Amino acid sequence: MDGFFLHDGKCVQECPSRFYPEDKHCFPCHADCTDCNGPESDDCTACTYSVFYLYNGMCFKATCVETCPDGYYADSTERQCSACHSTCDTCTGKHSSQCLSCKLGWYRQGKGCVTHCPAGYFAQNSTGSCERCHKSCKECTGPRATDCLSCNTYFYLLHTTNECVSSCPQYYYYENKDNNVCERCHSSCLTCDGKNICSAFSKKRGHQNTWNLSSMIWEHFTKILITYSATNLSMTLGVHHPQWVM
Repeated sequence: MDGFFLHDGKCVQECPSRFYPEDKHCFPCHADCTDCNGPESDDCTACTYSVFYLYNGMCFKATCVETCPDGYYADSTERQCSACHSTCDTCTGKHSSQCLSCKLGWYRQGKGCVTHCPAGYFAQNSTGSCERCHKSCKECTGPRATDCLSCNTYFYLLHTTNECVSSCPQYYYYENKDNNVCERCHSSCLTCDGKNICSAFSKKRGHQNTWNLSSMIWEHFTKILITYSATNLSMTLGVHHPQWVM
């Protein structure tokens, strides 16, 4: 009879759930399928309870699986594997805040994925996540105190060790307090107020350790001025210094 299918010894107009029509007969679907168009597991059009229908043009299309592959999540409402957000490699839902891991070139930050880690964090390639810098670092390349690129408030970057210090050490000065950087004094300085402004000289250069450069110059100039003035005064008054006879 046209338009009917034989099922369980009876003629029916439609095959019941878990059966598919072929050659005027109803044949059973695969055990994973509640509806199907063939006998194999990849012939499902609807899935049994607790497994999900995979779609969207992948090679697993029309296959029922217990675990959705990477890039998809188990959508319990639709009972299928739905695509994650475009930044997620694995996820629990379709939104960018539901990533479990990120695609290559992206890093997990909180519940989302970013291309650049924020201040106070660095990109850890081995885990694909943003991880915290050392507490003294504002920016860094790793978790150690010697991985700093810039410093938090009240700390100063020492370029020679890439660490942030609370004050610049001997032989260094504050180049720019806004940028929080310690720069090296001139090699002749023990301490300094700038690159070529010594406030104390290094003994290695043969200078007195406590003399300020400007004070030394002024003292020397004063001695010359006093000598010059005394000589002129003596000549004006006609005073002659006694000659010593050997």
